[in-house]
Amino acid sequence: MYSKENNTADGTEILIVEDSPTQAMELEFILKQNGYRPSVAANGREALEWLGRKTPAMVISDIVMPELDGFELCRAIRENKELRTIPVILLSFLSDSRDILKGLESGASNFIVKPYNPDYLIRYISKELSGESRAEAERLQKPVALEYAGKEYSIASNPRQILEILLATYGTAVRKNEELIRAETELQLLNEDLERKVIERTAALTAEIAERRRVEEELRKKSEKLIAYSAKLEQSNRDLQDFAFIASHDLQEPVRKIQTFVDRITGQYNESLDEKGRDYLDRVRRSARRMQDLILSLLKYSRLTSSAEHYYLPIDLTQSVQEALSDLKVLREDSGAQIEVGSLPTVEADPVQMQQLFQNLLGNALKYRGEKTPVIRVYAEPGEPEGFHEIRVEDNGIGFDQRYLDKIFKPFQRLHGRSAPFEGTGMGLAICRRIVERHGGSITARSKTQSGAVFMVRLPEKQS
Repeated sequence: MYSKENNTADGTEILIVEDSPTQAMELEFILKQNGYRPSVAANGREALEWLGRKTPAMVISDIVMPELDGFELCRAIRENKELRTIPVILLSFLSDSRDILKGLESGASNFIVKPYNPDYLIRYISKELSGESRAEAERLQKPVALEYAGKEYSIASNPRQILEILLATYGTAVRKNEELIRAETELQLLNEDLERKVIERTAALTAEIAERRRVEEELRKKSEKLIAYSAKLEQSNRDLQDFAFIASHDLQEPVRKIQTFVDRITGQYNESLDEKGRDYLDRVRRSARRMQDLILSLLKYSRLTSSAEHYYLPIDLTQSVQEALSDLKVLREDSGAQIEVGSLPTVEADPVQMQQLFQNLLGNALKYRGEKTPVIRVYAEPGEPEGFHEIRVEDNGIGFDQRYLDKIFKPFQRLHGRSAPFEGTGMGLAICRRIVERHGGSITARSKTQSGAVFMVRLPEKQS
C-alpha cells in the first residue's frame, strides 16, 4: 500500500494511526496547517508495515483499533532497536487511571484524551521534537515497578514524560470540571425557562399542568445525569490525586538511592577519584536533588489543586511574613538582605498556605538578586473593590521582561536556562497563584529587566 521513499519535503513527517477516517482527516488538516507533512495508517498492523519502509519524526496513534491497538503498536515500536527513539503520542477517549498506566507501561511519550485542544497538541509536538526532548527520550530508563488497583505495572518512561502525562491528565480533569459548570448553567437556565412558561400559561390550567409535568420529567432526567456525572468527576479527581501520590512516591525512592550511593562513593572513594570524577559525582548529586525538588513541587501543586478541604481562620499577615522570613534565615544572612515589613492586614485564610505564599515570594526576591545587596519591602495598599486588601512584595533584583508576565505563573516555567546561577523548579509562582485563587484573590506583577520587581497579591478580608 505504501511505497518506499526518502523524507525530502520541507515539513517534518508525522505518521497518523487512526481507524476513523473522519478523525484522521481532522488531525491531518491540523498538522498540515502547522507546516507538518502527515501520512495516515488505518490500524496498528498497517502502521508497522509503513514503519518498515520509512522513519517518521513522530507517531500519533489512536488506542482502540482493530487488529493491533495503540498500546500494542507503541510496545512494538519500543522493542524495535531502529524505531525505539520515535516519540509516540496516544490519543483516545479512554481516561481511566489504568489506561494511563498502560500507556506509560507501553512506553508512550504522552497520553492525550479526546477531544483534544489542537493548540495544546501542536505545542506538545513542537516541544517533543526539539533537540533537548529527543536527547532525553533516547536515554534508557530503568523500569520502575508500580502497583495500582491490585495490578502490577512496569514503567520505563523517563521522569519528565511521567510528569508531563500527569499534568496533561490534570488538564483533562479541569476541562471536565468546566463542562460540569456549563451543565449547571444550562440547568439554571432551564429552571428559569420553566418558571416563565408557568406564568405565561396560567390561563390554560390543563395545558400548564401538562407542560409542567413534561418539563419536570426532563429536569429530573437531566438532574440524575448531572448527579451521576458529578460523582464520576469526583472519583476521577480522587483517582488523579492517588495516582500523583503513588507515582511521586515510586519516583522518590530511586532518587533517594542515587543520593545515598553518591554520598557513599564521595565518603569512601573521594581520594581515589581525579578532579573529573569528582565533577561527575557532583553533577549526579545536583541532578538528583533537582529531580527531588520537582517531585515535591508537583505534590504541593497537586494537593492545592485537588484538595477540597479549607481551614480559614483570621490570620495576621504580618505574622505569616515573619514566619516565612524565619524559614529563610540562612538565605537572608548569606545575602545580607535589608528587609522592611510594614503593617499588614488581618484576613480569613489558611495559615499554612499564607506562609507558603510569602515564603515563595520572598525566596524569589532573595534568590534573583544579581550583584546588589537585596532591599525588600513588604507593605499593604488599599484594595479594590471594597472588602479586599492588596499586599505588595517589592525588590531591587534582576527583574524580568514584562512580556513574560503570564509565563512566570505557569507550572515548570523558568525565564533562565539551567546554566544560569539560579536554582529552582519553575513551580514557586505557580503555587503562589493557586493559593491566592483558592482564597478568591488574584496575583500579578510588574517589572523591568535589571530594575527589580513588584508582586501584587489581592486577597478578600473575609471568605464567603
